[in-house]
Amino acid sequence: MYSQIEHSKKHLQLGDLTMNCESFPEFTSLPRYLTKWGIWHLLKSNRKKEAKNQLLYIPFMAATCEAFGSPYLQPLLFWRAIGFEMAYHGYKLSIKELDQSDHDSPTTVGSFMLAAGNYACAEILIGHALKRKTSILGKEHPSTLVLINNMAIIQSEKGKKDEALKLYRKSLELKESTLGYENQSTLATMANLGAHLSKMGSLKEAKEILEKASDYHCKILGTKNIGTLKTKSFLANLLLQYGQNIE
Repeated sequence: MYSQIEHSKKHLQLGDLTMNCESFPEFTSLPRYLTKWGIWHLLKSNRKKEAKNQLLYIPFMAATCEAFGSPYLQPLLFWRAIGFEMAYHGYKLSIKELDQSDHDSPTTVGSFMLAAGNYACAEILIGHALKRKTSILGKEHPSTLVLINNMAIIQSEKGKKDEALKLYRKSLELKESTLGYENQSTLATMANLGAHLSKMGSLKEAKEILEKASDYHCKILGTKNIGTLKTKSFLANLLLQYGQNIE
């Protein structure tokens, strides 16, 4: 685990108050510690400025997301307490002050924001992580490839279809050359590309890619795999909507 996360777990800075988890042995679990002594304590004490500063400290929130785990309900409640608009502007500023070697904590928080549908915040955090991982690990590293795909999803959800298409194509090309067709991540990107092309009206190419992705999913992952079912759903929706009009 990266050092910022470990620091946040053991030694939390709450505004002017410094608290060490080891001082409260019954609350050494970070989720219980945060709830009892941390963010909620500050909010209930009307110390909103201190709570906001803590919520905008990216390594701390990365530790929080990892500690609570999916579906990240507790961090979501924390962010709602200060408002996602404030979180957006806060991360836009704090990302510039983040240790340049730290690309893991923006990835963790950005992935949460993406799952939560907060694409503006996700774009800031994942964009930073992608830039840093590309320079440190290279564009063909599996972690970098995941971020390229996530950026494509963000651009698609924000309505930037052409930018999303370029990222999907880039992601698939790199995954095919480095991970191969049989990799689950490659298949997921292939399905996402097909679905995106369908939305853009490129029906023939979308059909070809989704049929290919569906065949590979069934062969490699099995017919009951969630990725297989999702891909088949994309293809079925395309055929139901356009039928014989696909040429």
